[in-house]
Amino acid sequence: MRQKQTKSYRLVQNSADRFVVLQYMALAYAQGGHVAEANKVLMLVKNPADQLKLWMEMAYGYTRGGHVAAANNVLALAENSDDRFAVLQQMAFGFACGGHVSEVNKVFALAENSADRLSLLQHMALGYVQGGYVVEANNALELAQNSIERRALLVYMAYGYALNGHVAEANKVLALADSPAERLAVLQQLVCGYAQGGYVAEANKALASVQNSAGRLAVLQSMALGYARDGYVVEANKVFALAQSPAERFALLQKMAHGYVQCGYMTEANNVLALAQNTDERLALSKTIVAQLSQKAFSTERDLLQLLATFNPDFQSVIASELKKSAAKIDIVHLVPKATKLHALMKTQKLNFNQAMGWLQPEMQLWLLQGPQLIKNKKLAAAMFLSVSTYLTSNSIPEMVDLSNKLSVTTCRDRFFKDLQSRNHLLAYDLTAAPAKNAPVAPAA
Repeated sequence: MRQKQTKSYRLVQNSADRFVVLQYMALAYAQGGHVAEANKVLMLVKNPADQLKLWMEMAYGYTRGGHVAAANNVLALAENSDDRFAVLQQMAFGFACGGHVSEVNKVFALAENSADRLSLLQHMALGYVQGGYVVEANNALELAQNSIERRALLVYMAYGYALNGHVAEANKVLALADSPAERLAVLQQLVCGYAQGGYVAEANKALASVQNSAGRLAVLQSMALGYARDGYVVEANKVFALAQSPAERFALLQKMAHGYVQCGYMTEANNVLALAQNTDERLALSKTIVAQLSQKAFSTERDLLQLLATFNPDFQSVIASELKKSAAKIDIVHLVPKATKLHALMKTQKLNFNQAMGWLQPEMQLWLLQGPQLIKNKKLAAAMFLSVSTYLTSNSIPEMVDLSNKLSVTTCRDRFFKDLQSRNHLLAYDLTAAPAKNAPVAPAA
């Protein structure tokens, strides 16, 4: 199983996606107590920011699984105070999720100031809630030393209970609110949790309990954010439809854009941008999107190109201009023309990014036109065609099967024939034959 996981990581082409796989691997190994394997995953990453992210995943995994010594070893890797505290937060959360009360308290005792104390309390409370430890969560609430700490804990607890569908407990937390302002703050996070967890009826009930317009908008924004975070597009759009003014409309668009990008729903974020009613709204939404994108790792041109290609060409230049501030090592602006071509291929021919990148290569255009005809004439085995195709591109065999089939039934095939002939790029006698209307490549066994 561990060998299969490593192989899966190597098969991922996009570096941002590869890192996500590494995060899952580090977490899984750590939670299972597989220290050597988790350390091997860590050795695959050299960037300090990415190393910190893996430390945090490992810290959470080890603590959730009760592997105290291994968690402390991860903490020892953090050499500066900010990194150390980031790891401590995950340790507090993980120990609490696993119900390891004594260990949570040891982590909490390491708080060096009031801000650290509050943050660890929040992670502790949320962890207990996520793990279903109601008594322990309530005990954490008792540790609040003032109204600010108490509200912050109530908010985290409400969100956690709602996210996991614990309606009765969420309502109990809401009932603890001492003022209208505190109740609204708790209600916002409660609704966000319900929405993110897909508990539509509960979210709507909470919305119906709001009695003033300002509170209604705040709750609608939380609902939009929650639905967007988990890709509930239909429900997010229903919330958007409840906007009663241009200002409300734009406020909801911002939350939807934030949530979609935060959790990797780039196509949906692109659709939100398309709803902007003027240049100012488009720019503001682009900045919201870029603010979330800036927190992600884009280490190669390919990563940035894939990101840009997701967006409509009308938005690509704005996104690139804003994002270049956080991706200074790569000239993202010069990628826009290619991203525009890729977007057009992806949209018109229903291709994914890997397929579109392969299609843009002149040698692949030749091969994709010539290969199926050779297969049809029994001069080339389908398996060999697919093997060569995957060698020339970053596509998998299923992707190449799909790409070849799509090419064989589209009018662009005729266009490619004419284009290639005009450039004297004929590589076989039968390339000039009439294109087949439906000549699918045999899928791999």
